[in-house]
Amino acid sequence: MVLEPRDRMVQACITSVSFPDTLDGLTRMEEKNRYKGRWLTDMDTLLGFDPGAGTFWSAPPWITEGDLLFFYHTKSAKVRTAALRRQALTLYGSQSRVTQLLVHAVEVAGRYAGTLFGCARVAGASEYVTSDLFHFENRHSAPLAEFHLFATPLTLEQMAAHVHIGQGTLTPLYGSQFDGLRELLAAQNPLPDFLRQARYGELGFRSVNGENWPAVSCAPGARFIREEQLRAYLLDFLLGEIKDEATPLLDECHCYRGGDKTGGIADYFICVHGRWLPVEAKLNILAEADLLGQVARYTRVDSIVPSRGAVTGSRVQTDPSAICLVVDQSGLYVLADGQYLECAPGEPLWRRETLGHASRGSIREWLAAVFADGHP
Repeated sequence: MVLEPRDRMVQACITSVSFPDTLDGLTRMEEKNRYKGRWLTDMDTLLGFDPGAGTFWSAPPWITEGDLLFFYHTKSAKVRTAALRRQALTLYGSQSRVTQLLVHAVEVAGRYAGTLFGCARVAGASEYVTSDLFHFENRHSAPLAEFHLFATPLTLEQMAAHVHIGQGTLTPLYGSQFDGLRELLAAQNPLPDFLRQARYGELGFRSVNGENWPAVSCAPGARFIREEQLRAYLLDFLLGEIKDEATPLLDECHCYRGGDKTGGIADYFICVHGRWLPVEAKLNILAEADLLGQVARYTRVDSIVPSRGAVTGSRVQTDPSAICLVVDQSGLYVLADGQYLECAPGEPLWRRETLGHASRGSIREWLAAVFADGHP
């Protein structure tokens, strides 16, 4: 089957949908999935997907709006649903709600266990979830915009040529894996537009240099799946332009306050208008459990000791500034004393797509104005 041209750059991941192995686990699953008076399993939530339900699902922290999640129902679901059905029959009888739910779950597992059965488009960036009402043992979840059920699911054996699904909940997909999996699906199924038009978001970061980094790393379709990528292909260049000329870019800095370690190691420190400011790199700040607490260990410090770079091991005296720059793949934020300055989580002061060589002037001018207003 020939696929149409694709123009939407995405990252993708397979998320494994299992089934509880105890009746208590089944109860917890029902509680988190209860919707409009119905008691649902995880599979029911997907098979009967309602865009208005505000469904979140386990996802890696690098997943963001427009990216794709594929769903695999684990082989163990067949054994677990059958075992729990036998327990429920003994404890509650054949007509109980729990038993009837498990009869249904056995049927669903018989159809989908051991297969890749669906795909969803993600509505927004992955977030760190504090509630227990999330899917599986993963604290990062993303909202689903739409879900597509494949009429002919792929078996584990069919997928083996392209991807191996491990024991964990999440299996990231890379370029050739993504394309191979889609070709298999397209050979047996009509594809939804969001999958057919997608293009894996790999832009050849290894070719990035001091001249072309804005065109590559700040392109709307660029995706970073590791913090190291964000640092090497974006921040090293951006910060090199923002900092005061002839000052070093300090890496992996141990922070001290009053002579004692704060317990924090800032990704960078840069000197701007004569002040040393910490800089923290994150894939996605929405997926962070305690960003403000982490940043507090880098600010209002009086000295730092870089553990990487040209001045490794040397103590650098700093002004106890409250300001910290934070950069994720959405853009650049400025934080001070537990507050976001003119920005908010998910709403950076400078969006990544707008960063470039000209950003040096605007960022330095903005910081100069903040300093002039007396901000520490």
